[in-house]
Amino acid sequence: MTIAERIAKLLGDDGVDFSRWDKVMGRITHRVERWEEKGLSRYEFEDGSAIVAGVGGWDIEGNKPFSWAGCPECEEE
Repeated sequence: MTIAERIAKLLGDDGVDFSRWDKVMGRITHRVERWEEKGLSRYEFEDGSAIVAGVGGWDIEGNKPFSWAGCPECEEE
């Protein structure tokens, strides 16, 4: 299990619920990148896994940077 998968589990695996976001993410060391034009933030962890968050939700990163695993059709070309 990746770090991102473990964090997602701590967050209840609910990609629209941010109620525990600050409590969980605030205790984890990560690198944050922002894609301002898309309104996305990418939280990368020591093992290379990441969580991508936007205004309406969050998900484990898909196959490409800033993509969502739960929305492969949303990936940028």
